[in-house]
Amino acid sequence: MVIKEKKTASELAALIMREIRDLPECDHIARVAITRSPRQTLHQPNWRFAWTVNGRWSVPEAAFKVAGRWQAQTDLASSDGPEPSGRIAAGAFPR
Repeated sequence: MVIKEKKTASELAALIMREIRDLPECDHIARVAITRSPRQTLHQPNWRFAWTVNGRWSVPEAAFKVAGRWQAQTDLASSDGPEPSGRIAAGAFPR
């Protein structure tokens, strides 16, 4: 099983938009919204994306490829706060 890195919705949106800004055919994309989606199997993404565009332009396939790559390698974290690491801090012991 591949363990995916976890990112918040705002982190994912920023990463996707950073890549899209390098693609001239995507210059009319204003933003991407990230929302949690129920996962049917472990291999499915636990988030989806939706685009906001300026004007009546369609979203190019390149934008979907960028977002799809991030879906394949990243899970949506439980909140926009830092994700717990599961490690106990130095000097801290469970009670």
